[in-house]
Amino acid sequence: MTVGHILRTLGRMTFGNLASRIYLGVVAGSVLALEVAVHGFGNGDYGFGLVYPMLLTSPAFFLVAPLFPWTDAAWAPYLTIALAALLQSLAIGALVRLVRRLSSSGPGQVVG
Repeated sequence: MTVGHILRTLGRMTFGNLASRIYLGVVAGSVLALEVAVHGFGNGDYGFGLVYPMLLTSPAFFLVAPLFPWTDAAWAPYLTIALAALLQSLAIGALVRLVRRLSSSGPGQVVG
């Protein structure tokens, strides 16, 4: 297995199925809605607005958050949410792949 093959497989599992794409779209939509609400209708205060994207990316968010401690930089929470969403999408893709593999093997057959 080459590095290119591994990266291609990870890319397919992260972006190559409908469930992962829908999940990433929902997370991106929640972040976009947050930005529109804060900058379009609010006074620039996020308050509890970031809680929704955090909850959409949990439990991966709580695994990624300690790796990137939030500073005063405005981009830090978005980086954490983006990485957590990609990790979660990879997990969804792996689950879809497992379900497809199990369903294609037929009932009573051992997958191996």
